[in-house]
Amino acid sequence: IIYHIAIAWVMIVAISGASIGHLLGRLGWGARVWLYVGAAALFYPAIWADAVGVVLTLAFVLWRWAAPMRMATRRS
Repeated sequence: IIYHIAIAWVMIVAISGASIGHLLGRLGWGARVWLYVGAAALFYPAIWADAVGVVLTLAFVLWRWAAPMRMATRRS
């Protein structure tokens, strides 16, 4: 049950961020499509699809989270 709750949570975060256009900052269309693809993969009932969806979503979140840190190191 915990597995399915975690997958559903990641899917909700991805599809909500893509639909609203804001997840750790404003999103362009490329980022929104990226999140929609990740969320769509999580809808497919297979372990490999869950892995693809989680990797796409987490990669996006880590990329967006690290962006301010990358900008700060360039300025100094």
